[in-house]
Amino acid sequence: MPPFDRSLKVPETSDEWQRRAQIVRDIASFNARVFDMADKLRERLQAESKGAEALKGEELQIHVFDTHRLYSRVLDDPAAFEQTEDILDTESICQEVEL
Repeated sequence: MPPFDRSLKVPETSDEWQRRAQIVRDIASFNARVFDMADKLRERLQAESKGAEALKGEELQIHVFDTHRLYSRVLDDPAAFEQTEDILDTESICQEVEL
């Protein structure tokens, strides 16, 4: 998931800050569980396929694309990517965007 903690809406009350902190923890937990699930699935399938002809010498590949890390990199340094190199401000709300 994208980095919710870098949202432009600033919490105004203590309750909003607590909710935001909990969401950030939940997202981190979710992302960690996705990586863990992929690792366990990869290990299980590789163990089950040892000696089996199901893969016929093909390598098993499971990919997890970490959008949280990508979004964070774009927000930290938009110029690092051709698609976002023209973005100069990642801290303010765009004029065309209404929240």
